[in-house]
Amino acid sequence: MYVRLTTEGLDMQITTLVYLIGDDHLYLATKKKGPGMGLYNGYEGEHHNGSETISRDTWREFDKTSGVKVLPKHLNKFAVIDFFECNEHIFECHVFFIEQWSGQPRETDEMALPDKFSKVQLPIEKMWKANSRFLPLIISGKKIVGEARYDKGMRELLSFTHFSM
Repeated sequence: MYVRLTTEGLDMQITTLVYLIGDDHLYLATKKKGPGMGLYNGYEGEHHNGSETISRDTWREFDKTSGVKVLPKHLNKFAVIDFFECNEHIFECHVFFIEQWSGQPRETDEMALPDKFSKVQLPIEKMWKANSRFLPLIISGKKIVGEARYDKGMRELLSFTHFSM
């Protein structure tokens, strides 16, 4: 049995990650600044504590920054991953897929224009190591909770464990 740490009552950063996904492809964009610069990823965001749910906050931020329009009901959560640097729990990431949208993704200050990849040929070597572990799982339809443990500086993935959600 897997017991997730709770962030309730803690000053924990809650992040979100959104991927546009089609029948046989996925859109990934290269990060232009910050942690993970130069690596492929989905659209990142932060959940701001307040009256909005994580899903609603994710939808609002994605809608504002991505260039595509999506209905909140098309935002589907597939994972919650806890990230650790050594033994410090640094953030909790909620991972979503969007399969129906209108418009074209655009370049942002933080993300390049996305590239389209086959679901079976992801650029694993050019992604965060944890993402390259959980993304194939959730693309296959699995909903998971997991832990990604990195070394100091978050350069090397020490372990990745996951369980069904």
